[in-house]
Amino acid sequence: MLKREDEHLMFDDRLLMLFGVPVVGVVVHLLFFSASWKEYWASCPEEFIEGIAYTLPFWMVFRALIIRIRKRYSEHYSSKRICLTVAGVVVLTPLVQMVVTLIVMSIRNVLGLEDSLVPTFARALFATYFVVITILLFYESVYFFQKYKIALVEKEQLKQMHVQSQLDNLRNQINPHFLFNSLNTLMNLIADDGDRAMQYLSKLSKFYRYTVSRKDDQLVPLATELDNLQIYTDLLRERFQEGIQVHLPQSIPQTALVLPLCLQLLVENAVKHNVVAPDRPLLVEVMIKEKGSKIVVRNNIQEKIEEVRSTGMGLGNIRERVALVTQQQIEVSSLDGVFQVSLPLVYASKNDPFTS
Repeated sequence: MLKREDEHLMFDDRLLMLFGVPVVGVVVHLLFFSASWKEYWASCPEEFIEGIAYTLPFWMVFRALIIRIRKRYSEHYSSKRICLTVAGVVVLTPLVQMVVTLIVMSIRNVLGLEDSLVPTFARALFATYFVVITILLFYESVYFFQKYKIALVEKEQLKQMHVQSQLDNLRNQINPHFLFNSLNTLMNLIADDGDRAMQYLSKLSKFYRYTVSRKDDQLVPLATELDNLQIYTDLLRERFQEGIQVHLPQSIPQTALVLPLCLQLLVENAVKHNVVAPDRPLLVEVMIKEKGSKIVVRNNIQEKIEEVRSTGMGLGNIRERVALVTQQQIEVSSLDGVFQVSLPLVYASKNDPFTS
């Protein structure tokens, strides 16, 4: 958990300051104020302590400047924030330099320490700018990359929210006519056969319970989806009797996943667009094809004499959902009196032993 000020720095810099202040103090002294490491070592520990005494105030002052400016201008692309930071560096550095130098010199005089090297103000100021710019560049780099990572995460979250919104809209388009037809069938069964009516009601309840429970799932186990499809076909058989025959696969890949309710929608689509009658039964087959990579739903074409008004919502719904979730396309064909739709299967395990 970050401290409050660390929210603007985008990281906890306590460990950085603990090691960074003495390291920067030593490096700057060697670069600007000592001829060699041997000369620096000869004047330790006074020079080491003095390096920390100079570095720590600058670090704290400009760290506070960064936090204050970012509190007001948090956008990491803000040109105003950058300009204010640069202006703060230009103006504050000489002022802080003079104050810190006076304090350090006063302490040295009180302690009776001699200056091993008295640099010119210009040289000291140049060294100070070097320290300040190094510190600011580091903080700014961390800030930029952390903001960039957050932007990527937010972009991905927005994308997922958009996809989920699209899926929810598509799921809400499921044809409500099945419910009305089912209730009519149930009313007839209640009058004719109470026991069958109770069985029908139980299956109808299971079907809609599955529909509601899976409404937020993007993928479901194929076995679970086929169990629900079996319930759905039993409901259709109660309504159409011998007018419809649905054959489901006997052997299926155990780790395969499929989009929920897609198979049911394809069967529903077949019923909607074709004649369903005992003397002209609608034959629907569900098969696993291409070594388990696809599941195929096919039916014989026997178009109704009266043209069915179609919005294309059923097949379009499936096409869009498959594309959104799997980034694959469905395959639709209508040849030799057979209408066929192939859906891609997704696998939870790459080692499924299923073979077609």
